[in-house]
Amino acid sequence: MISPAVTPFPDPDLAVTAPGTAKQATVADHPDEDPVPSHAFRASSVLDVRGLGVSSTITTLTPVDAITLSVSHGESLGLVGTVAAGAISVALAIAGQLPEGARIAEGSILVEGVELVGLGRRPAARLLSTAIGYLPANPLNSFDLTRSVRNQLAGALRKRIGVTPDVARRHIVDLLDLVGVVDPAARARQYPQDLDPIVLHRVVLAAVLSGDPALVIAVSPGAGLEEDARAAHATLLRDVWHAKEFALLVASTDFEIVAETCDRVAVLEAGRIALQGSVTEIRDARYGVKSARSARSAASMASESSEWASTD
Repeated sequence: MISPAVTPFPDPDLAVTAPGTAKQATVADHPDEDPVPSHAFRASSVLDVRGLGVSSTITTLTPVDAITLSVSHGESLGLVGTVAAGAISVALAIAGQLPEGARIAEGSILVEGVELVGLGRRPAARLLSTAIGYLPANPLNSFDLTRSVRNQLAGALRKRIGVTPDVARRHIVDLLDLVGVVDPAARARQYPQDLDPIVLHRVVLAAVLSGDPALVIAVSPGAGLEEDARAAHATLLRDVWHAKEFALLVASTDFEIVAETCDRVAVLEAGRIALQGSVTEIRDARYGVKSARSARSAASMASESSEWASTD
């Protein structure tokens, strides 16, 4: 859900340029920038981003500039870098989850051919709740702690596709089973805060799948889990992506998590894409070793920065 305090997709026509300052750049100012390679043209890609810039006054959220990328149906792209590189900023901007103090300053974001930058709040909210599935770093903040998992997920499903309560509840149990939740009917009756952290991450994935999104955006998949459990969650996300063939965008400080879930990688440094290619190409460039080491040494910072990378 988009916080009413945040304007995720500002209208560029409403921007005011102070006297004596340069005009704010737009995607038209970067006509020669190529997207991270995709197998489809821009209009047919699920996600196409051109010249994206994010400004931020938050110390834990890095500004980014001139970000251009594209992801089509069945494709996956990982954004990776240190905590201060900007990968998380890009993912949050596309998902409409930028916190207060950060905003989209320039560029274009197309999802299923619809321009999100400049789109009104209500149309943007509708698109973000249907075409885009968002997996936050902190899954607990996705839930109402006063309602059971079943009531929340089934209620959202009924509202979205108009099925009966019984059908919705059965579908939720089936989805929980799909993502590997043991005894899914019993877990569905529980409250989110009573679930094991591993199960909670899987429940959020099931909730996202219930919307049948064209694009899934995962920020720091498995954050807060032990290393083995985090790797297992990354494998689960990859398997679900292969089965459902949605477009997948993953942002993480951990190269190995990105390598497990994605086919293509874009390395960010200081708010810009510095390197891009297949997982093998990036690994051969030795970035993977450096990224994994940086992620481990910055674990506490990553945990702190994930607090605002969650939905309400």
